[in-house]
Amino acid sequence: MTTGDGARSHEAMESRIQQLESRLNRLESIETIKKLQRAYGYYLDYKLWDQIAELFVDEGAAVEIANNGVYRGKERILTFYRDILGGGRSGRPAGQLNNHMQLQGVVDPDPSGKTARGRWREITMIAVRDPEGNPFNMWAEGVYENEYVCEDGIWKFGTLRWLPSFSGRLDDGVFDTTTLMPPLGEPDEPSTFGPAAFVERKLPYHYPHPITEENIDL
Repeated sequence: MTTGDGARSHEAMESRIQQLESRLNRLESIETIKKLQRAYGYYLDYKLWDQIAELFVDEGAAVEIANNGVYRGKERILTFYRDILGGGRSGRPAGQLNNHMQLQGVVDPDPSGKTARGRWREITMIAVRDPEGNPFNMWAEGVYENEYVCEDGIWKFGTLRWLPSFSGRLDDGVFDTTTLMPPLGEPDEPSTFGPAAFVERKLPYHYPHPITEENIDL
């Protein structure tokens, strides 16, 4: 082997190592983001609002759930979860069912390794008693299209957006796919989903078709 051949072989090996490192970093990022999203679901089950707020980046975070508008910044995000969704208290009361299953995750980090996007499906099951003591049982389902940011080497939520496809009480016998409850609270910005999204209950895919590479526009 000549000196030139040896140099080329070394360069090829270095290139291969860099490719493998890049692939490993991407796979590690995907697994970390999946864990982040699943942890969010478990914290939501038990109404751990402070812990949820800490899952978001320090600057530029935003939450938009259903037709409740956009809440920006960690303090406002905590206000939305604790004071609006949680009625001013943290922790799930004894005997209450409040499950939020995070399913079908598709996570795509940006080549820079600094941001990522993810699509998830949530199935919600709630069983409580209303103020009069009557049972209230509800199911809901919807899709997340989230953005994640690697802040100081740690993956966190940048933007969390969830659009329900149905919701309703079990004893009504019909899930509502056309209307939503009135918006709660006073958001920082109006909803970005738009009227059509609430009628069709669809969010565009952040990723192209895995075979044809066609961008799917819903």
